[in-house]
Amino acid sequence: MPDGNILYSPGDCTFFGINGHEPPQLDGEWCGKIHIIYPGQPGVFKTVAKGVRNSQQMRLYDGNTRLAFMDIGGV
Repeated sequence: MPDGNILYSPGDCTFFGINGHEPPQLDGEWCGKIHIIYPGQPGVFKTVAKGVRNSQQMRLYDGNTRLAFMDIGGV
């Protein structure tokens, strides 16, 4: 991101052919979300989207206030 922070999506942490189960919807789980990681603050991050299976592309729009991403979905 322009401010040096990192947008990261770990995917749903499952394998092809299943539905992703609950982690993408649970606030306390890392998988199935898009996070902002703050490099200057080890261990600090913020979840900015949840229910994301396998994000392939991300782009900021509108003065870096909107995030668009492509998710390939699944089976």
